Amino acid sequence: MLQTFLPILLMTFVICLFIFLMQFIWRYMDELIGKGLDTSIIIELLMYATVGLVPQSLPISILLASLMTFGNLGESFELISMKAAGISLLQIMKPLIIFMLFVCVGVFMFQDIVVPEAQKKMFALLISVKRKAPELEIPAGSFYTQIDGYNLYVKQKTPETGLLEDVMIYDLSSGFDNATVIVADSGYLKMGDDKQSLMFNLYNGELFENLKKQRSSKENVPYRRESFEYKTILIPFDATFNRMDDSNMQDQHVSKNRRQLLYTADSLGIVTDSMKHVEGTHLARNVYFSGARFVTPFDSVSSALPGITELSFDSVMHSLSYKKQAEIINKAIGRATTTKQDLQSRNFQIIENDRVKRRHEIEWHRKYTLSFACLIFFFIGAPLGAIIRKGGLGMPVVISVFLFLFYHIIDNTNYKMARDGIVAVWQGTWTSSIILIILGIFFTYKALNDSTILNADTYINFFKRLFGKRSVRNYERKEVIIFETDYQKVYENIQFLNRQGKEYLKSSHFPGYISFWKSRERGDELYALIEAEEKIAGELTNSREQRLIALLNKYPIIPAYRNSAPFKSSLLNRISGIFLPLGLIWYIQAYFYEKRAKKDISHVLEINQSIEELATSKNLINK
Repeated sequence: MLQTFLPILLMTFVICLFIFLMQFIWRYMDELIGKGLDTSIIIELLMYATVGLVPQSLPISILLASLMTFGNLGESFELISMKAAGISLLQIMKPLIIFMLFVCVGVFMFQDIVVPEAQKKMFALLISVKRKAPELEIPAGSFYTQIDGYNLYVKQKTPETGLLEDVMIYDLSSGFDNATVIVADSGYLKMGDDKQSLMFNLYNGELFENLKKQRSSKENVPYRRESFEYKTILIPFDATFNRMDDSNMQDQHVSKNRRQLLYTADSLGIVTDSMKHVEGTHLARNVYFSGARFVTPFDSVSSALPGITELSFDSVMHSLSYKKQAEIINKAIGRATTTKQDLQSRNFQIIENDRVKRRHEIEWHRKYTLSFACLIFFFIGAPLGAIIRKGGLGMPVVISVFLFLFYHIIDNTNYKMARDGIVAVWQGTWTSSIILIILGIFFTYKALNDSTILNADTYINFFKRLFGKRSVRNYERKEVIIFETDYQKVYENIQFLNRQGKEYLKSSHFPGYISFWKSRERGDELYALIEAEEKIAGELTNSREQRLIALLNKYPIIPAYRNSAPFKSSLLNRISGIFLPLGLIWYIQAYFYEKRAKKDISHVLEINQSIEELATSKNLINK
């Protein structure tokens, strides 16, 4: 099994890793193109990205490899041979299960030790690439605006000599009011030796400069115009690649291992709780006591205002002058504004701490979920491959992509909700794994029981039963008959079926709701009729008479126990009847099944009469 599985796993892993790496390149393509980066820098960046994409690529590659492996075994009937030899599916999967356990442990350690270091170096290098100035490539016929403070225009270029024709340079580095415009017939451009500046050698041109910053009055603005035959212009342009220090990224959640993430999350939680309780209480006390300084004792107010017998805020305010009232109100507004800004600042800091804390907690959980997903996807892919029995890259690829998209959508949605604080962190990170566990258990159970969950006829028959449509009999005359039909036994079963069927049709009306959930006798009576009908059908399938086979195919297939309570236990039936919505739906459905069953029995009695007449005319039975 290992010799079969490992080469397929290696192939699918390389393919999946390549696809994820192409997605990374496509995402950051704008940052990489046009920067004049060395090949070594690009290779280093892709190498760090590849290391970080390994945990994401491994689960889907395991799913695809297990599907292909067990699909190939099923398609070549090797699984059937092993099962025929007494080897169960779990025994076949046992070496791969042990291997998957080692893979999960290895992925967990890889994420905890290697990935944080690779992520730290990758993001530091990526930021350095983003900061690098783009490679200088001035287009012909349009303005080039990639140099800060300068706009360059070249009407035509000669690639062989590097000659630029009809050059225009707009120098806006000192502001729009002090702009400098340079126009030249031709010129050459080259990079300075220090790669810190651009050197323009211009020929036959003019310079226009607005000296607004040197004006002495609003009416007079100094202006300078210069004509030249040859002029050299230096423009600042940093073309060097400055690598960012990796240590600047060590505080990011993607650059920490499991122990560091947990420590940071706990520290942020303590800080946030302190800000919520201790500093919040301190702020409230400051607001209270700062307001207490403006409270005037009642005795002093009474002595200053003898006409006031009851102290109130309105009475005190109305007794003061308008200037004093305005002063008090302005101070109150200022203090309220300051307090509001302080509270908003603290609240923003608390929200930011909570966000960073959730990021760290999510990253800590993902150390486990991504490694656990490898085992889950194996228990989905292996049983599913044993069920569908299709190898190659056709059906397994389609199913793998569908399941991975299902997992990715659920995981990404819950990740965003956990990041934004809508759901708990553990809930957002483990929901997709829990759903896949249920799916894996279901597929494993079906595979162990050789279920055909992907057989279209199974679902067609289910919906037929759901909507009341039934299958029809399709018997044909046998070319070789081993057991001859016992027509006398058929006659006895027909007589029994006719007698019991007539009694059933004459029976009382359908029971009421309470009586329906108390007893199941009516379902047993119908089952006895169905059993007699099937005995007749079983005997007549060996008949040599084509007309009898044709009459047999007209027998309706009557569903059993659909016109009665669903359980044999009276206690369970009574409990079901208590839940009115479900109980009432089942009761109404059973009522319509009862009506259809009576109609089918009437049809069966008519067919029995035809069978009896035909068998009598052929002297097959003796009445």
